[in-house]
Amino acid sequence: LSIGASTIKVAQLKKTKTNWKLEKFSSVPLTEAPSEHREISNVVSTVQAIQEAMAQADISSKDVCSAIAGSGIIIKNLTITVADMKELQDQVFWEAEQYIPFDISEVVIDYQVTKQGQDNQVDVILVAVKKEYLEQYMSVIEEALLQPKIIDAEVFALQNSFETNYPVTDTEATLLADIGALSTKIMSCAGGIPYFTNDA
Repeated sequence: LSIGASTIKVAQLKKTKTNWKLEKFSSVPLTEAPSEHREISNVVSTVQAIQEAMAQADISSKDVCSAIAGSGIIIKNLTITVADMKELQDQVFWEAEQYIPFDISEVVIDYQVTKQGQDNQVDVILVAVKKEYLEQYMSVIEEALLQPKIIDAEVFALQNSFETNYPVTDTEATLLADIGALSTKIMSCAGGIPYFTNDA
């Protein structure tokens, strides 16, 4: 489920032995676009558009994967020095406070280790999203009588889609761009690791 700036898009995929098969798809325009920061400005019309898209595509499953973007989400690549990996989470959360322009109690934080180097250096990708921003998207999905199972960042969903469909080696770097109605998201990745992301 994609809650975009101008349209609602739904797709049902099926895993085959070698790849994914697109089984059903529908796109419904939004009568009122989200704000420039991607907050949902009209919950009722957004819920109606989601339900219309699901009906048009004849999708009966209630479990959905979706993604968010905009100013409510922050993505940072960090290198952290940590002597004991058991202390990594505490160190990541401490570092997060230095980079997040919101009160730490107002955000949901997650991270992924991408590399463990020498001298106790650990590379991580830090993702922080404002709780109210995440809850807004989840509540809209739930009001459409669906169950949000995965909420990803749109740039990571873009990377996952590319790497699932196009074979690349660990030494190849790729620049991906998603040109939307209100913003353009770009990212550079190699070996399954996103090195640069921007949403402007």
